[in-house]
Amino acid sequence: MNDYEKAIEFQERSLEIKEELKNWIGIAASLNGLGISYKKIGDYDKALQYYQRAIEIQNETGDKLNMASSLGNIGILYSELKDYEQALEYLFRSNEIALKIDYKQQIISNYDHIAVIYEKKQEYRIALDYFEKFITLKDSVFNEQKHKQFAEMRTKYETEKKEQENVILKQKNEFNELAISRQKSLRNFLIIISLIILISMILVYNQFRLKKRAFLELEKADKIIRQQRDELEMMNKTRDRFFSIISHDLKNSFTSLQMGTKLLADIEGLDKDEIKMVSKELADSVENLYKLLENLLEWSRIQIGRIHHEPQEFVISEIIRDVLKVMAGKASQKNITLISEIKENTKVFADKNMVYSVLQNLISNAIKFTDINGEIKIRQKEIDDKLEISISDNGVGMSKTQFSKIFKIDEIISTPGTNDEKGTGLGLILCKEFIEKNGGEIQVESEEGKGTEFVLGYLFHHCLVINYSITKFNDLTIFFCHLFMFTEEFIHYRR
Repeated sequence: MNDYEKAIEFQERSLEIKEELKNWIGIAASLNGLGISYKKIGDYDKALQYYQRAIEIQNETGDKLNMASSLGNIGILYSELKDYEQALEYLFRSNEIALKIDYKQQIISNYDHIAVIYEKKQEYRIALDYFEKFITLKDSVFNEQKHKQFAEMRTKYETEKKEQENVILKQKNEFNELAISRQKSLRNFLIIISLIILISMILVYNQFRLKKRAFLELEKADKIIRQQRDELEMMNKTRDRFFSIISHDLKNSFTSLQMGTKLLADIEGLDKDEIKMVSKELADSVENLYKLLENLLEWSRIQIGRIHHEPQEFVISEIIRDVLKVMAGKASQKNITLISEIKENTKVFADKNMVYSVLQNLISNAIKFTDINGEIKIRQKEIDDKLEISISDNGVGMSKTQFSKIFKIDEIISTPGTNDEKGTGLGLILCKEFIEKNGGEIQVESEEGKGTEFVLGYLFHHCLVINYSITKFNDLTIFFCHLFMFTEEFIHYRR
């Protein structure tokens, strides 16, 4: 009793608060609760009053669910008072509303109490019908509740499983991210180490390459120095040999002049033939000296690059014809036949004066070393873009020793001709210099006792000529520059 009285006290306080707030649904719920409490303590009148007040408010508010519950409670109250007709009326009213709103719990309660009332009224068939309805609906609700509980449990299980899978997946992703992060860190570390190693290797290689290059350059410089030293030694030897040869030739020429002038100083003691012989020897000595100085001058000009070089296209047969006219007198002295087989209008591209000088020198040499009644032939041969001109004689030829020295400045040889003609030994060297300066070449074939053939290779017209000038100055060149500055006026005067 005490518990229900306390409950009634709290419910009345709650009702007062809800009435102040005008919470009608709450008021109806409190009134229904007070009705239940008063019924429990046996105060059926007050319980019925509270039920009736609750139904009025629920009807006004349209609260069908609680109204069905309040009507059911009044039916149960009348059943306990054994007023079965009133009880059935309220239970049926409650059941009607519950069926409309599908309030299954209230329907089950109503069926249970209706079945009990009909049993008490001894109307067993009706009681059995309502009891079967009670059992059927209760089982249905139970099964529905169980199915709902199962569905809820399944949903909860699926949710928990999904959450667990999400947790596992999250952990797995975190692990993968950590593994990827570590892999990236390791990769970056390896890349940095690789770059450091690569840069170190490049630096080491560059150092090695620079050292190797420096070593090669030093080696190359050392080789050049050794080569220049060898060349300088050779030049010094050549200069000394050249000076020796030139000095000897000059001495011989001046000795002849000195002896001739001494003889002429005592001209009264000489007869006519002796005077004639001395005069001829003086003339030959002067001519040889002039040729020597002229050749030396030309050679020195080539060495210092002062010689005038003007390549042009010209008809070489005309040059050969002019040279043969000049050489005809010298050839006639030894009854030597000069034969030219050069085609008319054959053109070459070279310096005209240099070609003239080369041809004059070579034909003069051929006359010098050809016996009386000999023969000299000038022929041509065309090979691709080159014209070859050969000057051959049937003279004395050259020995192997002479042949090996003809173009060497340090091995100048001056051999007397077949009629004891004198020479300077520089002619062939000048010929080689002139030919090469015009992009040509010179070849020699000779057999002692059978004759000599010089073959000159010149380019045809419209072809490029390779020009070069010697820029190395040595003691020999400087010496001859000074020497021939004094002799140039004399030579021009003789011309």
